[in-house]
Amino acid sequence: MRVPLAKMYEKFQCLDDILFNLGFFVDKTKFSAECPPEDVEASAKYNYFPATFTESHRKKTVPKEAYDFVIKELRSLENIVSKYHPITELARLDEDDKDEVIEAIQASEHNRYLKGPKVRVETILEKANEKQDQYGEVHITKLSKYLAKRLRKLGIRMGANSIRDAFKPFSGTDWLPRKAYHFVRKLPKSVYTQRVPTDDLIGRETPSVWMYKQAERYQFKSARYMLMAVAEKTGLNATSIGSMFKHEKIPLKLYECFLGFEEAEAQQKDIGAHQYRVVPMSQFADLLRNHGTEHTTYKDLFETLSPELDLSVGTLRLCISNRPNTNVVSMQTYLTAQSYILNNQKV
Repeated sequence: MRVPLAKMYEKFQCLDDILFNLGFFVDKTKFSAECPPEDVEASAKYNYFPATFTESHRKKTVPKEAYDFVIKELRSLENIVSKYHPITELARLDEDDKDEVIEAIQASEHNRYLKGPKVRVETILEKANEKQDQYGEVHITKLSKYLAKRLRKLGIRMGANSIRDAFKPFSGTDWLPRKAYHFVRKLPKSVYTQRVPTDDLIGRETPSVWMYKQAERYQFKSARYMLMAVAEKTGLNATSIGSMFKHEKIPLKLYECFLGFEEAEAQQKDIGAHQYRVVPMSQFADLLRNHGTEHTTYKDLFETLSPELDLSVGTLRLCISNRPNTNVVSMQTYLTAQSYILNNQKV
C-alpha cells in the first residue's frame, strides 16, 4: 500500500520545524536509512524527503510503512516537547527557556538522527552584549578565542578564526554549537572593550583624510607609521586600526590615545614614538651648523656623531649643504644628535 508523497512530506516538515525551533537539524542520511521498508536502498529513500517540494513531487507516492514511521517519530517528539512547552509557542520561545526540552530530546531515541543543538550566531552575539552598558561591547576576536578554547575542552573542534568569521555579516555561517551560547551567558571582563562613536574623534572627515592630517600634525613619517605607534601604545593590531575608523564606533583606548596626543601637544610635551616621527631637514641642519661644541671642524663633529647616528660623514655633510637628499630626518636621529651637542657645549 502506498500514500502520496505530499502527505508524508507535510508530516516530516512538522517534525523538522519542531526540531529546527530548538536548534536541531535532521540528518536525512541517517533518517532515511532507518526509514522502512528495509528492502529499499537508503539512497532511494533519501528522495522521500526532498529539500524543496515541487510540482513534480505531487504525483509521487511512498510506501505506507515510511509514512507510518514519520508519524511515529512525530508523535513521539510531540509528546516529549509538550511536557515542557506548547508546540505552537516554540518559534517564540526565549533561548534561555529551551534548555530542559533540549536535554530531554538529546536523551531520547530521536538524538540518533539529529545534528545539533545549535543557536543562531546573532542570538549568541546579542546575549554576549547584554552587559555592554556595564562592561562595553564584546571584542569579537577575544570572544572568538575564548569560545574556541572552551569548546575545545568539550571536544568540539572549532578554531577561533572560524568562530570570528561566523560573526561577520553574510558569512554563510548562521549557527554555532549551543554550548557557545551557554558560555556567553557569563563572560569574563577580558572579552569586552569600551567603544565611543567614531565621529567623536574624526568629526565629519573621511578616515583617510583625517589620518593623513594627524600624521602631518604630529610629525609622523606617514599615516602608516602613525598607526604603528598607536598600536604600540594601545596593544591594538596595527594592520586593523585603519579599518576600525570605517565603523560607527572605535575602541575607547584608540580614542584616548589620540586624545593623549592632543593634550600633550597643548601642554608642549613630547608624545614619544621617535622612531616613527621626523623633523624637517632644515631644523636638523641648523642644529649641526650651530652646534657650539668644542669641535673645531664639521669633519671632527661628524666623525664623532656618525657611529651614534648610524649615518656616514658624507651623509651628514649633505645635511648641511644646499642639496640634501631628503627633506626630513628621523626624530630619533635628531634627538640623539641634540643630546650629544647639548652635553658637549664649549665652556
